[in-house]
Amino acid sequence: MPMWSLFWRASNSIAELESLQAIYEPLVWFSGALVFLGVVMEVIAERHTFKKEKRGHSVKKWGEYLLIFGLGGEIAFGIATTILSGLIIAKLHFATAKAEERTANLERETVLLQRQLIKQDRRANVLMDRKRHDLFTSRIKSLAGQKVDIRYCPHPDSEISFFSLALMGALTGAGWEMKQFSPALGCSPGLGLMLDPRAPLPTKSAAAVLQKTLFDIGLVHSPKAEFLLSAGRPPAPGETLLEPSSVDTILVAVGAHP
Repeated sequence: MPMWSLFWRASNSIAELESLQAIYEPLVWFSGALVFLGVVMEVIAERHTFKKEKRGHSVKKWGEYLLIFGLGGEIAFGIATTILSGLIIAKLHFATAKAEERTANLERETVLLQRQLIKQDRRANVLMDRKRHDLFTSRIKSLAGQKVDIRYCPHPDSEISFFSLALMGALTGAGWEMKQFSPALGCSPGLGLMLDPRAPLPTKSAAAVLQKTLFDIGLVHSPKAEFLLSAGRPPAPGETLLEPSSVDTILVAVGAHP
């Protein structure tokens, strides 16, 4: 392998660099062995009396040659191994950065596609699509018995009504317990989950699963478990609050179609 090949183009792969490093590392050890052998031969030439003076000079001369070649090889191949190690590390960092960038781009594209999907079709049709409905049911069925309320936008809108009924059917079909199905106090776009601030951990975990599932089938914009929190107290005289029916209930607020 010629030494000039150390100055590779940036297109060389990590596998190629590692294979070259595997060649140069043994050469470093070999050069070190030559240095050791050269030193030994010089010591022998200095400390032992040979019958013929010419033989002593010959041993010393070969020892010097081995020492020179060994030191030269150690320096050259040591530099080569160091350069290769640096290139491999740099390429690994670059590959990691590119992978993180691709992941971030995919996440942004997924969110964009989910938003487009929501805008393109009635939400009841999205939920009742066979594949999405099966995915929805399979994800939340293990949480059967979880209490849930549906509070829907009071506007006279058939899209909201059909979606609210479809959502109630899907939840109860998966074994969730419907506690309340009634109009909300107002109307805002989209679909959201609300919890009592005193909600137990199993209720929070179930809400996180439901949020992620709604995102995966294209009904909410984010998979993050960030929920609305109710006041967590009884209403004051003359006050009306939007609250889950109990601390262990998930309230699903169905708003207008985005």
